[in-house]
Amino acid sequence: MADDLLTQVFSDPTQFHIHLEGRISLQASLDKAPIYRSFSWQVLRQAMEVFGAKTYIGETGLTAPPFFLIARWGANVTWGVIDDSPIAADW
Repeated sequence: MADDLLTQVFSDPTQFHIHLEGRISLQASLDKAPIYRSFSWQVLRQAMEVFGAKTYIGETGLTAPPFFLIARWGANVTWGVIDDSPIAADW
């Protein structure tokens, strides 16, 4: 799945947004499906709410949950502006 996304994104960078939005929609629909159990976004959403985290730091920007205001991969900012708000790290 990730290799497929990377191939799609880098073969036509003008379509990046379309492919990324498609993957976000897929994840959101899978999270609602009663037979699918992936807790990563659910846990991250709870961490965001409980700790007031605005920033997500993960292994890659392609898998960053879209509900965070700031997404980072190490020191690289995927979106948003770095501030001193609480961080949810997914390593």
